[in-house]
Amino acid sequence: MILVCTFPSFKRLINMDILRTATVAFTLSFMRPIQSTLPGNPQVIDMSHTFDENTIYWPTAKSFKLTNVYRNYTKGGFWYEASELEAGEHGGTHMDAPAHFSKNKWRSDDIPLECLIGPAVVIDVSSKAAANANYLVTAKDFQRWEDMHGKIPDGCLLFVKTGWGKFWPNELLYLGTDTMDISSLHFPGIHPDGARWLVQNRGMNAVGIDTCSMDYGQSTKFETHRILYANNVPGLENVANLDKLPTKGATVYALPIKSGDGSGGPVRIVGIIDNTTRSTPTPRPILRQKVIDMTHTFDENTLYRPGRKPFRLVNSFRNYTDGYWYEESEIEATEHGGTHMDAPAHFSKNKWRNDDIPIQRLIGPAVVVNVSSKAAANADYLVTAEDFQHWEDMHGKIPDGCLLFVKTGWGKFWPNELLYLGTDTMDISSLHFPGIHPEGARWLVQNRRMDAVGIDTASIDYGQTTKFEAHQALLGNNVPVFENVANLDKLPTKGATVYALPMKIGDGSGGPARIVAIVHNSERSTSHVDL
Repeated sequence: MILVCTFPSFKRLINMDILRTATVAFTLSFMRPIQSTLPGNPQVIDMSHTFDENTIYWPTAKSFKLTNVYRNYTKGGFWYEASELEAGEHGGTHMDAPAHFSKNKWRSDDIPLECLIGPAVVIDVSSKAAANANYLVTAKDFQRWEDMHGKIPDGCLLFVKTGWGKFWPNELLYLGTDTMDISSLHFPGIHPDGARWLVQNRGMNAVGIDTCSMDYGQSTKFETHRILYANNVPGLENVANLDKLPTKGATVYALPIKSGDGSGGPVRIVGIIDNTTRSTPTPRPILRQKVIDMTHTFDENTLYRPGRKPFRLVNSFRNYTDGYWYEESEIEATEHGGTHMDAPAHFSKNKWRNDDIPIQRLIGPAVVVNVSSKAAANADYLVTAEDFQHWEDMHGKIPDGCLLFVKTGWGKFWPNELLYLGTDTMDISSLHFPGIHPEGARWLVQNRRMDAVGIDTASIDYGQTTKFEAHQALLGNNVPVFENVANLDKLPTKGATVYALPMKIGDGSGGPARIVAIVHNSERSTSHVDL
């Protein structure tokens, strides 16, 4: 969420000692080993570079910028911070939607999530690239891989490992130049004939690479982009940690921010590698499972707390150039709006920042606590400890390592600002929507060990709060929070697995998130029992 100044002289420094004393503190109850709560305890690999001042972009593209709005104690006696971000769509670890180089093909929000989740194949050409910075991956490279490992499977995410990841974030080594001279770019890519062979002969869902571009640095026609994207095969560029993935056997989740009408954007990519010593395998997305997108689209209708900078997608170019289609835009947003994550640092000094949060804490079994009938009767309803205890009476103890979601039913009002926030004015005293009671939040952190908490409203605190105590209780215990979560009505009460992957922002207090649930068919008919 984004806090709007309700205090006179909000940005004045105040007596720090008094405020530190006044700030509610809780004993951290989450000091346990960082490991996956997925069945089989698989290894989780973060395949994304951090977005910060060192993020590498194409020499002519807009770089990433995080602008601090506030970072201090408030007059109300609690810590608060938030920032605004700007970035080109195509820099850092990002996804190219097919529309980037192919007119009338999939845009960012058109791409089925099933195309971005699947078994990973890693084609290693690093020895060849080490000998030739302009190496082009050929059809023979793909065929040689198949000679050793079998046919490239349909529905896979195919990654080309050139070894270039080891140069990040050294711009000169990674791009071949640290100037604006694009004629000096030197890095490997996929040969157009190699791309053509893939789309004509194999059925991969997406292609990724650990360089700045699908095409090699010296390309002027970008033929590989055009071939792949004309066939609606999304591209993933500047992929990190390919050296940590096996040649095959991993499952990859590549979750981009859900940018409406975009030609791409930042993406968080994770690889799941089975622990072969465990008897229980990690579930994989298969035909018997359903993928649910729990994310609202970022566009001109995205809701933010009154007074905050809205989401903007600023078109830089969208037309033909040199005989081919090309488009790109720039993203402007605040960290805390739309479907997003609050890092603990948002309301708690010296707690986890966005890029500090172990990725394992953002993946796990989902629990849905349904209070929608109570919220329907009272827009200011506060979820209590008794609500959580009642859920446990019916479904068993809230499991350790879960992602706990509170379903108020408010998602049905999105994006109607008046219904969702209680006001379509700048008057924050008129905000009305449900949230978690401070005592309910305190009961959770003192008695249960969930990894994160989410809600389908604009804030974990209800609309009328001025103290944001639920935030302080949860974030003060390093429990990340997800707000404006979509489609909770499509999740079973328990049994789903959720991947809640935020944009990886260095030094951030939160940021846009893409949240997906994997629901097995046997769980899909489970109805929510209203509390």
